Amino acid sequence: IGDAGDIAFDAGDGSVRGGRFFPHSSVSYAENALAERGGAGDEAIVAITEHGERRAYTWPQLRAEVAALAAALKADGVQPGDRVATFCWNHVPHLHAYYGIPASGAILHTLNIRLHAEELAYIVTHADDAVIIVDKVLWPVFEPVRARIGHRRIIVISDDHDIPAGTLHYGDLLAAQDDAPPFEDMDEHTGAVLC
Repeated sequence: IGDAGDIAFDAGDGSVRGGRFFPHSSVSYAENALAERGGAGDEAIVAITEHGERRAYTWPQLRAEVAALAAALKADGVQPGDRVATFCWNHVPHLHAYYGIPASGAILHTLNIRLHAEELAYIVTHADDAVIIVDKVLWPVFEPVRARIGHRRIIVISDDHDIPAGTLHYGDLLAAQDDAPPFEDMDEHTGAVLC
């Protein structure tokens, strides 16, 4: 890894923003971002679930869950460059996806949950998404899409194991990767996100 540095840039509105960059890095952006935020690991991340419950965890725990998703996708046959779509609300598993999909070598493809089934089917087919991660609460919206996209692997994020037939349970996939390996080095020009 090149030396990380501080940068400042004009945001175009008269304000100056700061950030960190990692020049000539071969390590995945997930590793860089999570290491940068993770530090000693004593800072808590708090999320509120759709049921109003609080979930607190640390950056190292988030990093482990992201690594588990990356390993689970690889174990499920996802290859470098494959597109993995998400059809999700903003929550912790979706945060895993933002880092874990690119960390697996695949390309994160976020789908707009407000589009019509016909539009979504076109987008999924055109992008050639290999896997789609779907919120169970959004399944009634996604189900008409599924009928239009042919065979795709579908992973369902659900608090229970009552998921549609022919889909995979997100929690089970992660649990099978309990001891996920560290992130692999990647070329800095590796694709990461498709919108």
